[in-house]
Amino acid sequence: MAKTEKEVYQEVLDYINAKKHNRVSTLAMIKKDLRTPKIINLIFSRPDIFKLDLEFPFIPENCMDEEFAKRLLLGNPKRINFINEKKEYLIKDEYLTYPVLLAFYLSKYIYEYKSRIEWGRYSEKIYCKRDIWMFEKKLTSDANKLVNEIVYKNNEDIYSLDVNKTLCYLNKYLSTIEIPKFKDDEYERYKRKYSYAKFELEKPLLILVNGMPDSGKSKIAEELSYVIGGFHIDTDTIIKRPNLNNIVNEYCNVIILSDPYAFQFFSEREMEDFQVINIIVKPISIEKLHRNSKYLTGLDLDIHKKNELDKFMNTYDHLENPIIVINDYESIDEKIDIIVDKLKDRLLLELVDNGSSKKFVRKSKKDQ
Repeated sequence: MAKTEKEVYQEVLDYINAKKHNRVSTLAMIKKDLRTPKIINLIFSRPDIFKLDLEFPFIPENCMDEEFAKRLLLGNPKRINFINEKKEYLIKDEYLTYPVLLAFYLSKYIYEYKSRIEWGRYSEKIYCKRDIWMFEKKLTSDANKLVNEIVYKNNEDIYSLDVNKTLCYLNKYLSTIEIPKFKDDEYERYKRKYSYAKFELEKPLLILVNGMPDSGKSKIAEELSYVIGGFHIDTDTIIKRPNLNNIVNEYCNVIILSDPYAFQFFSEREMEDFQVINIIVKPISIEKLHRNSKYLTGLDLDIHKKNELDKFMNTYDHLENPIIVINDYESIDEKIDIIVDKLKDRLLLELVDNGSSKKFVRKSKKDQ
């Protein structure tokens, strides 16, 4: 005799109340026509009992809707990339509405924060493999506002909230904003001006990227090194003090060093054979720096703010004509283009594009 939904629901309850929980997947053991929303919701309400990511592939199509997709992603942001045996995304494109994507961004923020606390610079980053570029800037902005709403206005510990309460805050926030509905032809992704272009220099170039911890200087220095073919030195990772002349002789004639005090890392004697340009990376706000910190997010914001401002307030005032970069912790493509343009102008270079190769060469005297 076939089981009823009521009987299956009771069996799931009995399993929850049992002492042992060793099933790989409960949904896999239930007939498809009995995997009802009521039973699905019961299972997904108990992540302490069920291995939800193993239950995920057995959710029937008729149980998936926007609200359930939000709940799934708040439970684990990685689920946005999960695929089935047919190589199809388990959360289909039709369910990736803006509210669902905002649930992903909020969950991603919380997940990456916890990873930074545990692993520091080796923390895990979550990337969405889906085509959502037209929403990225708006999602980042709304996720930051939502975090502020939860943490600062409601005084909640966002990192210990359960899925249900987080979903309540998310839905409340969504009710206060206009939900964007971008089409591909209405919203263009920023197109980088320079992907790769080599500098043609009369003497080696040393670029010193300064900035308070977590301002984003290492990321900007790394991206810049890809574009202009520079050798990036990150003082967070080096063990032995680098020799500038050895690097020039063995690798390339552009060296980029990132450090809170990059301007004083090398002596005047070490730098005498180089053209030296200072870059200062400043966070758009201490709140955003605090949120993106690899190590200090667990520190109280007011203490973090006081420590950073007191320590770095006038640190770089003496630097002559530095390039200032304001980091908003979003896409840095536009910032890299701006830096390259400023470097090009200061070094009196012009871009030569031969189709297959691009390089910055010395301007002729009549153009200077």
